[in-house]
Amino acid sequence: MHRLNLIAPLLAVTVVAACGQDPAAADQRAGDAPGAAAAQADGDAPTPLDDEEVVRRVFLAAADGDDGALPEQLTPRISAVRVGVVALHDQLLDRRRPTPPRAALLDALDALADRAGGVDAGALAPLVAAWRDWSDDQVATETELARLLSIANAAFALDRLPGADGLADIGARADEFGAPPLGSGAGAGIAFVRYAALAVGEEGADVTTAQTAALSKAREAFEELGWPGGLALMAEPLANALLAKDPAGMRGAILWSTAADAYRASGDLLRSGMMYVRRAGRMWRGQLDADAARRAALMAETGRARVAESGAGGRELFEACYVHAALLQAVGRHEKAITAARAALAVGGAGGGQGGDAAERADAARIEALSNLRLGRFDECLAVAARALDAAAAAEGELPGEKQMIVPALEEIAGHACLRLGRYDDAARWFAAVAAFHEREAGKPWASAEQRDAARLAGARALAKSGDPAGARAAVGEVLASGPKGAAQLALAADVLLDAGFTDDADEIVAEGEQALGAERAALFGELRWRIAAARGDLDAARTAFRGAIDFVTGGDTTKKSLSASRIFESWARVEEAASDPVRAAELFQTAANHLVDIGVDHELRRLLAEVKRLRD
Repeated sequence: MHRLNLIAPLLAVTVVAACGQDPAAADQRAGDAPGAAAAQADGDAPTPLDDEEVVRRVFLAAADGDDGALPEQLTPRISAVRVGVVALHDQLLDRRRPTPPRAALLDALDALADRAGGVDAGALAPLVAAWRDWSDDQVATETELARLLSIANAAFALDRLPGADGLADIGARADEFGAPPLGSGAGAGIAFVRYAALAVGEEGADVTTAQTAALSKAREAFEELGWPGGLALMAEPLANALLAKDPAGMRGAILWSTAADAYRASGDLLRSGMMYVRRAGRMWRGQLDADAARRAALMAETGRARVAESGAGGRELFEACYVHAALLQAVGRHEKAITAARAALAVGGAGGGQGGDAAERADAARIEALSNLRLGRFDECLAVAARALDAAAAAEGELPGEKQMIVPALEEIAGHACLRLGRYDDAARWFAAVAAFHEREAGKPWASAEQRDAARLAGARALAKSGDPAGARAAVGEVLASGPKGAAQLALAADVLLDAGFTDDADEIVAEGEQALGAERAALFGELRWRIAAARGDLDAARTAFRGAIDFVTGGDTTKKSLSASRIFESWARVEEAASDPVRAAELFQTAANHLVDIGVDHELRRLLAEVKRLRD
């Protein structure tokens, strides 16, 4: 097959080939686009700076022979060397009109190298000096290599892995032009393309000797430029694609770590940090066991620290704090989750994309409210939820489609806070609002009959707590009569009926659920079984149910630490205390506490140890 036929599929992915296109910078441009458009319409408005904007200003400075068009200070988003390489390649490939002479462009880049701020700025001036010394033949070589590199970068910018044959052919075609000149950004990029062809094309999941050697050669090429971050800009999207294909694969993991380290070596803490934040975010949105959640939280912590150290604010800092808060909450570190959520909300203005859009800011407030609820700070929880709901109402037009779900989520949290505060009428009102949302939006992807029924059952609990057991029973009956229910809904219905004092009714519902689940999973109803037994004064049956539930959640391994097991032991302790056996109750509280040691829920551990002390004193 002719080489052009191999490359053609890569060309087809984009109308204008990108040169060193940075996905993180593309995200930043998307966030900054409204401000940039306004700035171009109104010359007095400041334009948010990213690499692309600085390239544009370099061309203006080169065209006018006046470096006044250049920014006085570079932000932490700006990679000076990337700006230089992209500007040089755009000039060589005649991508921007008018195209200034190369000498004028290099003068503008020299002026840029003198500007303060940014990352890797010290490496730009030596490169510009090297570019000035190129012969006409070397300029021609760089031009052809840049043309080939732009094709590869277009393939790397896709959400899927590029074709190995096309990448290998780009490397082979590059050989036809001879050795790249000193200071060649395209030559370093082509070295990475050769590595990528092996990483994508070789069979199996192992990292081969050939891959290791090719990656080392690419890394050395970028380091010789004084720009290790250049490797990272190419490696990051390929690493993400490899990890998407094989999340546990060593090829993706090694390349990902190489990219993060290369950004940091260039002084680009922002991009390095955002790599950690976004990988943690992808893990958070997937299926996490407890260990994976803790690893993701640590990854988010590293990313947030690097973003903060970079001095960046706005969108990136908000995202770093937001993802960190969500993962801290997922692993039960509620104090730290509240701090991180507040840090996210402190970024930017309430209405600005610079600090998250309306839905994202409302969700950060949801994290803060929910962690306050988990910590028993019900007044604070309610205050945070109410403020967020007011802000969401003011930004109603900014919550289209699925983003509307944040409103009922906040209303549900407010309802549970009111339940714990004894404000039962307010709780019923919040839960009714949640149910009404799901009823109104029925048939849409973000609406759920299960969540509607859960809200109605929570409203029934409010009736039971307020002294209207008959009303609670009737409300539960209406939910159950509306159609078949799953195990979770049946369990919630039985729980409400127990609160209302209808033990026999709860027993019937639990029996129905156990029959539907089968013997193997019937232990899911264990908590209700011990509550029913305890309500009937049958302590032996309650203790049997407790033991069965413990075996179910621990798999029979009594040394396995578990939040669920801790909660069961705590409930068991309260039953024994109510049965006037404080010694056994204290032992069970201690066992519940032991299950929480070193798993990141210190506030719960302290609470349980206080119960032990209370009973033993």
